[in-house]
Amino acid sequence: MSSVLSRNGGSSWETVLASTPNSGSFSWLISGSSASSARLRISSNEYAASVTSMNFALAAPSVTVTAPNTAVTWTRGSIRSITWSHNQGASAKWNIEISRNKGSTWSSIATQVASSSATAGSYSWTTSGSAATNSCLIRVTSSSNSALKDVSDVAFSIK
Repeated sequence: MSSVLSRNGGSSWETVLASTPNSGSFSWLISGSSASSARLRISSNEYAASVTSMNFALAAPSVTVTAPNTAVTWTRGSIRSITWSHNQGASAKWNIEISRNKGSTWSSIATQVASSSATAGSYSWTTSGSAATNSCLIRVTSSSNSALKDVSDVAFSIK
């Protein structure tokens, strides 16, 4: 069995899985550029090729910090939710960090945090810090791909 992928509706193809014995399924780590008109073709030496009948999208990996993402003030010792959206599936794990100086330095809040769902994550954090600051940012990074990360857009305060 072999599998090929088209990112342009079938005009050209690239190998996903070379000819190999297969049970009818395989794991595929999608790489390369995103596409809005992808198609997959599976073929066998014994049977005719099968091509997906409709185009599908291949999206670039993404994560976005959703809270805190405004100029809020959190009180030390209070329990607050750090939230993010992503497209990495339910099994994705995340590292969460805080900067108390608008991104100059970072310290870990939590590592290997499981996603809440296939498209979102949430972590309940008891706010901490010895000094009040209005220069806090949150960074969420994929545990398996350090290049996949996002930083909150707006600094928030801890009092």
